[in-house]
Amino acid sequence: MPKRPFAAIVGGSKVSSKIGVIESLMSKCDKIVIGGGMVFTFLKARGLKTGSSLVEDDKVELAKSLEAKAKKLGVKFILPTDVVLADKFAADANTKVVSVENIPDGWMGLDNGPESTKMIQKELSDCKTIIWNGPMGVFEMEKFAKGTNDVAKTLAECTSKGAITIIGGGDSVAAVEAAGLAEKMSHISTGGGASLELLGPGPPRCRSARLQGWQGWPCRNWHRCRPDCLCQEEDAMGHVNDCQQVKRTFGMQTRFHRQNHSVSSLVSI
Repeated sequence: MPKRPFAAIVGGSKVSSKIGVIESLMSKCDKIVIGGGMVFTFLKARGLKTGSSLVEDDKVELAKSLEAKAKKLGVKFILPTDVVLADKFAADANTKVVSVENIPDGWMGLDNGPESTKMIQKELSDCKTIIWNGPMGVFEMEKFAKGTNDVAKTLAECTSKGAITIIGGGDSVAAVEAAGLAEKMSHISTGGGASLELLGPGPPRCRSARLQGWQGWPCRNWHRCRPDCLCQEEDAMGHVNDCQQVKRTFGMQTRFHRQNHSVSSLVSI
């Protein structure tokens, strides 16, 4: 079992891409921090105005139900209290910081504000296990990178104090590497979807894995499959993938294979 308190930081632009993960995390985590563009769908679900920020209108009710479920389960569901706004989606945009209750029309949220970062730092300070997938803002633009960079620094500090920190996903990995903090994290995986499926419900175990008593890794994700797996499975696009062929085509990143196995062991999924 993961050491507790156990926190998950889930960022990214859309709620729809992280539904299964968020739902699954609720049964495992003590705290869930929401960041990135999906924040504004949750804020709209709370009845707040979101200006021209990214919102999935067809997922507002879902966001409302997810937050209600977290409350029922006793999971602390953490959303930003202030955000960095921009008047356009551009590196040279005009910016300002406002509370989430005061987002004006014509402005879009592109990063966490300083008070939100302080709150997140405080919430993570006592955590013994932290998994992070997805940035807090549009970190590719310098004006909107501080929220993500500060979270990276916070996780590095938590690691130095004995916490287990797991960074999963290309954007999160890119952020910690850009900050020069990759070596200060416990575990890093470039496979965002793969690391999240370790926490999410995931696809069924493949027949080859089941027959050999291999409980940990679904075959559908070739980079986490047992090396001698011989099965074939149909992917989301309807293509049949032979595990060995996929691995021969894309290569087997042994370093991340080992680290993902460690993640599986740490969180005992």
